[in-house]
Amino acid sequence: MNDRSMLIAYQTESAVVNFFTPMSKRPKERILWNERAPGNGFPATLLVAKYTAESDSEPPSKQTISEEKQRTKIAAFDLV
Repeated sequence: MNDRSMLIAYQTESAVVNFFTPMSKRPKERILWNERAPGNGFPATLLVAKYTAESDSEPPSKQTISEEKQRTKIAAFDLV
């Protein structure tokens, strides 16, 4: 087996295992999706995704907070 076929086999196996994992046992979704419209009464045509890092149980320090602000990842798709 070459590297590509091994990767595809692993991804497929991982997807099957994830499918049969109960929702309570799955990791928290780390991408938050929002729909936005240009104004009231208009259909939502803008899809915005924001990636959130995994939060620790300890309160973050000031240095950690500033690092997280620098690492914010956002993607937006205008569907017009």
